[in-house]
This record gives sequence, structure tokens and C-alpha cells, in this order.
Amino acid sequence: MRPIRRLLPGCLLALIAVSYMAASVSAKEDRALLVCTPDKCVSSWTRTSDGGLSAEIIGDFRVDYKEYTISGKQGLFSQPPQDKSQSTTKLRAVVTVDPRLAQSGDDAFELTAGDRIEIDLDDEQITATGGIRINAKDTLITAQQLVGGPLANMRPIIERICEAMQERIVLLVRQWLDGADTSDRLMLIEGDVNAVDPGFTFRGQQLVANLTSESYLFIGPHTMEMNVEEEED
Repeated sequence: MRPIRRLLPGCLLALIAVSYMAASVSAKEDRALLVCTPDKCVSSWTRTSDGGLSAEIIGDFRVDYKEYTISGKQGLFSQPPQDKSQSTTKLRAVVTVDPRLAQSGDDAFELTAGDRIEIDLDDEQITATGGIRINAKDTLITAQQLVGGPLANMRPIIERICEAMQERIVLLVRQWLDGADTSDRLMLIEGDVNAVDPGFTFRGQQLVANLTSESYLFIGPHTMEMNVEEEED
């Protein structure tokens, strides 16, 4: 099957679909795949000013891209043109009803939210709001919202939060960030945070999680309950 951009010419196109819709189907080219469940989904497509595609979706759908799957019952999806040199359209998915995001592989996790989940699939920047729940390996985290992404994107955000704190605290935060690999992805989790891990239970307002290395940075007032197993004689 050819990419949808080749099937639908013109500067402005509108597409109503009630079956299987592919934004692109070539996994080897790392393109996104949009799947609408038969007779439960309608997607309305338009051509963007830079030649990309934008869709509004109502009904059960999912978007697969590399190791990510984002799904829900209503949302938006956009895809840039093949020539990205002058493109302003991002490869992006937003889900506003029953949002769910899952990542497979070594850094596998599942994220759900009460309001919305948004992911820029190119730079893997994630935002989620409205009461979130994260399952990652043996860790369960609940909170009000999160922002996540590669270390390069997240480091300045985290440093800004701590810049007004004592110099010793700022130094400790920088040391923790320096210990992360450039390929690691971090999550800044905020608002009534509750994290349960085999080794601890955390309650507080701000938590930075490195799911790759399973390391955490706890910011501000918080409580920690350490789960220590007693050795048997």
C-alpha cells in the first residue's frame, strides 16, 4: 500500500474514513501508522500549508511509531511532508479521550491520563495531564501531570525548577543529571505524586524519574518509606 500522501493529491484534501487508515505503512522508513478500528472511527484529513497532513479523529484509534503506541477514542494526528527542510508540521499525536501511551523495549512503560496525552514522535517529548498513572517495570507512579523527553530537552526544565534553591541543592541536582546518559529519557512528574517501587514508597509534589537507569530525583517536601527485607537466619 502506498503512503496516503501519494494517494490523495491536491493542496487541500479532506478524507473521511471508516475503516483501516494508514498515515504511512513503511516500518523500514520509521514512519507512523494510524489504525482506526473498523466502523467505530472517523478521521477527517486536511493538507497543511507546508504539504504535510493533519487529521482529527473520533472513535477508537491508535498510532504506532517505532517502539511507541498511543491510543484513545478522540484526538489529533499530524505528519510532516517528505521534504522536512521547510516544514513546520510535526509528527505528533494528541489523545483527549481515554488516552494511553505505551513504549516497548528496554525502557518499557505504560502511561494513562484523565485529560490528555500528547507526544512529539520526532523528539519523543511527552506531556500528560488530568491525573496520570505510570506502570514501568516494577514501579507504579500516580500524579497530576508529567513532562517527559530526552535528557537534552529535560535538563534545562529541571534546572530551572531548582535554580532558586540553595547552592548545595543545585549542585546535587546537577550531579544527578550528569550521571544520566545522553540517550536516557527523563520524566518530570508533578502534583500529589505517589510512587511505589519494590525498594521504597514515595509521596511528594515533584519527582524526576529516569526509567532507563531506574534512578530518581525527589524535589521539595516529601516522605520516603524504605522497604527493607529482613534476612532469615
